[in-house]
Amino acid sequence: MLLYRDFRDIADQLFQVVQSNLPADRIDYYALIDGDQVLTLSHETRFSGFVGDAPPDVTRILGKSREDWAQAHEDDPLMAGHRLHAEAFCSLHDRDASAPVAAVMVDVDHFKRVNDTHGHGVGDEVLKQVAEVLRNGVREADIPVRYGGEEFILFLVGATSVGAAEYAERIRSAIECHPFALGPGLSLSVTVSIGVAERRQHEPLDGLIRRADEALYRAKQGGRNRVEFADGRAGHQGV
Repeated sequence: MLLYRDFRDIADQLFQVVQSNLPADRIDYYALIDGDQVLTLSHETRFSGFVGDAPPDVTRILGKSREDWAQAHEDDPLMAGHRLHAEAFCSLHDRDASAPVAAVMVDVDHFKRVNDTHGHGVGDEVLKQVAEVLRNGVREADIPVRYGGEEFILFLVGATSVGAAEYAERIRSAIECHPFALGPGLSLSVTVSIGVAERRQHEPLDGLIRRADEALYRAKQGGRNRVEFADGRAGHQGV
């Protein structure tokens, strides 16, 4: 789902987020595959995956169901102070309301027209250049994601609603002003519509995305090339 992103870059950014709040010196990743085999992505190997034995403390918790985790939250002293919320994902924001997360959903305006008029090769190049504008505009801790088709989501870690709004407007303006040179004699004017939602504490990820998508829909309905907000604030429209 991630576009033009090496996992090593993502791991480095996640580590920076964690290290800014916890005394961590590394993060390793493990996944249970093929029944009882463990895929390891370790800091020592620069996250080149290999299948093999994982530390006992890791294998002990891999493959647990939600019911297992709920019981562990009650029984395991290591989870003292943690809370498991129904159909919500655990995050720093759930423990600390002052550490917000915002979703910025970006959709390329009239993208089907680009494909139909100039071909899918040109359409692909438009998406690459939009993605590059997005990547150039994010901070190290932020995570840009291709959601599907001509839609992107940016998860802004630590961004308030005001900060997310300012960022969304900068992105809208940057893409509107970007020179989309797409081959000999071909340049296009490209704009995007944007929906912004700040995560509510304990809100499921799909709920956050849904509210950002609803705001994006209002931006499309309102004339495109504009930013709309899930909290109902008036958006900004380009010229």
